[in-house]
Amino acid sequence: VPGSTAARQLLVTEALAYLDRLAALSTNDLDLKAELAEAYQKIGDVQGNHLDANLGDVQAARASYAKGLALRQAVFAARPDDASR
Repeated sequence: VPGSTAARQLLVTEALAYLDRLAALSTNDLDLKAELAEAYQKIGDVQGNHLDANLGDVQAARASYAKGLALRQAVFAARPDDASR
């Protein structure tokens, strides 16, 4: 939708703040960590995935992908035999 970039940016900013708060609380909850990892990936896509419409913020996308990767690595370290996450 033309003119919706500012609204998308606000939504991403609010979503990241929410995800960061949840991530801080997810210390022992592996299922939550896995869900947060997926959410960070989706936010990263909105921020700067060149394969789809995005906000053009590649550095922010990279940071979101890094947060998601760290969470996925934590889940894998705790459950190396669980390929579903």
